[in-house]
Amino acid sequence: MECRPLICSASFCFKRLGFFGGTILSICLLNRSNASGSSSIFSGFCLFGVFAMDHPTIRLAGGQLNDPPTFAMPFFTAIGFALAHWGRLEQQIDVLLISVNKEYHSEEKYRPTPNTSFRLKCDLFKRWFVKDPRFAEHHDKAKRLHKSFANASDDRILLAHSNIQEFREGPPPIMVVRNIKIEGRGQDVRISRAEWTEEQIIDAGKRFSGLNLGLYTISEKVLTPAFLETLQTT
Repeated sequence: MECRPLICSASFCFKRLGFFGGTILSICLLNRSNASGSSSIFSGFCLFGVFAMDHPTIRLAGGQLNDPPTFAMPFFTAIGFALAHWGRLEQQIDVLLISVNKEYHSEEKYRPTPNTSFRLKCDLFKRWFVKDPRFAEHHDKAKRLHKSFANASDDRILLAHSNIQEFREGPPPIMVVRNIKIEGRGQDVRISRAEWTEEQIIDAGKRFSGLNLGLYTISEKVLTPAFLETLQTT
């Protein structure tokens, strides 16, 4: 299952179709150390016909999030649904890595299983399930999953770490969010604004679930005493 991220890298290669398919209405990079005093390094950048702002407005407290209108309540259910499926996916990756990534399972230099960074977990997943010849029967599927994990993580980060700004009744009802990401060594900040429907968020959860079920077809064969014993090198 190949999935494209909602927001690509700071090279300004933007795509509209990720898990959410949400429309990004404005994106700009702010340079806090800009000697000229201007906050934007590309003022007026146009994306899908809407101009990025030099000083975007971001609500940090109050508003509809504190007292959501009735029509907005399904969004919270949708967010919970999506993040619950993400949690199951990430836990399954953890179980696989904990079971397979052992010093006595490889003659290569041991790399401890990461306890936080999802990117590092993906790198370790690739080392074992995409490259190790003992997992040859899983290589094709693992390669596709590995590519999708990174893109899914981008959408999960947007969903879990964005700041809800407002809800619009529609139809269809819309949730408006902003996301702030510190880039590089902390000198640059990327600010994005997106609009999502309940259906798009639920679709993200379904796709997380699809990735989890795809991964389980590997887990059910690998996570057996008989297979794990074949990995021992000492």
